Amino acid sequence: MDEQRQAAYLQLINKLLECRSGEEGQVLNDNFELVEPGLLETIIAVTNDKNNQNEVDFLTNLALQLGEILGGEQQQKVTRKETADILYKWGKELFYINQFPLSFHCCQLSLTIYEAIGDRQGEANSLLILGNTCDSPGKLEKINFYEQSLAIYREIKDRQGEPKPLFNLGNVYQSLGEYERAINYLEESLAIYQEIKDREWEANSLSALGNTYYDLGKYEQALNYYKQSLIISREIKDYNLEANSLLNLADAYEGLREYEQAITYLEKSLAISREIKDYKLEANALESLGLVYQNLGGYERAITYHEKCLAIRREIKDYNLKGYSQGNLGRVYAQLGEYERAITYLKQSLAISREIKDRGAEVSSQGNLGAVYELMGKHEQAITYLKQSLGLIQIKNSITRAKFMGILGIAYQCLTGLTQLLSPNIAQTLFVKGKDVNVVS
Repeated sequence: MDEQRQAAYLQLINKLLECRSGEEGQVLNDNFELVEPGLLETIIAVTNDKNNQNEVDFLTNLALQLGEILGGEQQQKVTRKETADILYKWGKELFYINQFPLSFHCCQLSLTIYEAIGDRQGEANSLLILGNTCDSPGKLEKINFYEQSLAIYREIKDRQGEPKPLFNLGNVYQSLGEYERAINYLEESLAIYQEIKDREWEANSLSALGNTYYDLGKYEQALNYYKQSLIISREIKDYNLEANSLLNLADAYEGLREYEQAITYLEKSLAISREIKDYKLEANALESLGLVYQNLGGYERAITYHEKCLAIRREIKDYNLKGYSQGNLGRVYAQLGEYERAITYLKQSLAISREIKDRGAEVSSQGNLGAVYELMGKHEQAITYLKQSLGLIQIKNSITRAKFMGILGIAYQCLTGLTQLLSPNIAQTLFVKGKDVNVVS
């Protein structure tokens, strides 16, 4: 971009920031020769560098309004195309930093422009990000976006783009518990990534297939896919992918109750995550180590790992996963018989899960709260939480449903005097990890 033009854009942006509210339109009219895609791109860049939230909000709204103007039918096609490209790029960047609502808005605008000018590639790309960022009950809207994106990639014979919605559809159907459909989509995705020799996403597809078989309880098959993913990660020297593959392998060995093997892989994953300074991955490895030691009955050691995990998630402001850490601590304290402390952590986890609309974590927290209250002999409170939890569980998730239904039945029997209080040893086997639960909103 021409330096003189760039300086003019920055000067205009400062005028817009300094003018009185309502005068922005006049300022833009006075500088109409600068109202072009280059100005939009500069506003977005300036927004990213601002720390003042009021200025960020003002410039964000200005950029979106300018995007609508420059993408309007009164503009030349080349201007509309350039505007759509800028909005799509911005939306994609926002997706990577988890600003989903704003990312969705940007890609809605870019999609509208691409559709108007007949840019099918742009449509498919925008639909893909819309699928990633939309928040729809039951994920039906997400599926619809991915299916539209897939249809266009196939229509324009974009072999590089085609496996992306396939991979995403596989993950969505896995989260819904529709495992056969998930496997079909992920196998298609894997085949294309192998064909186009995209080793990174070949490994990701293998990991996703492993996750699906893990959810089915088919741990040996999951191990097979995770091991293939690990081999590729080491071949391409992708340390983040390697650490994730090791983490997945540990989960599968934990499922097989081969806890020492699981710990070995987790310690390797933890070492790599610390070496590459990936704090989110480090927290995940610490969490998994805590869960393994819980299964081994090493509750004090489990608490140490979960507290370290929670501290990192607080530091990096990983608000979504902080609730899982609190839920894990709640489960450990329940297993130690420290019920009041357990309830405190589980209620904190429940509050976060509701705020971020994580139904899986909500099911887990409510059900585990019900289990703790039942252990305390507070049958009515136990019944309330258990019924709320069961109301959210997807029918196909029979293991989780069976666990909480079992406690609910005992709670009703205790309430009517038909049986004794649930024993701690039995109840401890019924606690559920939040990340294992598939639910429908």
